[in-house]
Amino acid sequence: MGDQRSVQPILLLPPLLLLLARLSQLWAFPFSPSLDLDVTPRTTIFVKGLLGSARFNGSSGNYSTFLLEEEAGLLYVGGRGALYALNTSNVATPANPTIDWDASPEQRKQCLNKGRDNQTECYNHIRFLQRYNETHLYACGTNAFRALCAYIRFSFSSGFEEGRDRCPYDPAKGFTGLFVGMFPPKCASNLSLCSHSNT
Repeated sequence: MGDQRSVQPILLLPPLLLLLARLSQLWAFPFSPSLDLDVTPRTTIFVKGLLGSARFNGSSGNYSTFLLEEEAGLLYVGGRGALYALNTSNVATPANPTIDWDASPEQRKQCLNKGRDNQTECYNHIRFLQRYNETHLYACGTNAFRALCAYIRFSFSSGFEEGRDRCPYDPAKGFTGLFVGMFPPKCASNLSLCSHSNT
């Protein structure tokens, strides 16, 4: 009989703790920091406002990567086989020449040999655009399932580098990338050298 009395308080302990936790939340409610639940977009444009507006008509498709630089008035658009810099005040007029960045015929052939779709996957889909410094963007593309990255001064490309571990091979795969600060020189050629170092 003594064992039953000691078991009953133990069984009541979890519901009692849950009740105390809920009461403490209610008591602290007016004093807790408020959450910003405003989901209003920065800019709202109604369909009627788009009638007669300028439109961008690039030669490539799959415009899935964007980088907006409001201060400069530029919208960078990554598409299939091309990178565009558009003037935000008139997107119909490119701000700079288009950079064509197609996968080579050899790379497309290798993509087909891997069993990939020639209609969708065996192209260079620009998937990552980020400001690297004042003069360059860092861009990565799928390059027909062999990712390739480049530091781009928008008037010309300063060279390509292997994009493995920086950009997905598959144009349908989502991902996120971010530059924080500048890379030390040894990291510019091989990001894996710096993935665990403190430099």
